[in-house]
Amino acid sequence: MLNLIEHGARNRFATLLWYMQAPAEGGETHFPRAGGLPPNQAVGDCTSDGGVKVRPVSGSATLFYSLRPDGAVDPWSMHAGCPPTSGKKWAVNKWIWNRPL
Repeated sequence: MLNLIEHGARNRFATLLWYMQAPAEGGETHFPRAGGLPPNQAVGDCTSDGGVKVRPVSGSATLFYSLRPDGAVDPWSMHAGCPPTSGKKWAVNKWIWNRPL
């Protein structure tokens, strides 16, 4: 398998996430370390009140960066998609890389 992340030399610079269809409830994009929370925040724990949760809205998009301006990985950009609790969620993402393949 191709190693897409090369210790910061090649990495996702940014992600644009379009919400094509938002669920009636749930389906947030969760950033558990946003604002500098410690690493023990569980990325997949969508029941947690910690960090930031972006609620999906049909036709809207969320843009976030995975690298800091100096090229280092931004640990606060760690994220997870929470499952819908009612309805369906359809989303499309575009990854912007700091170097071509």
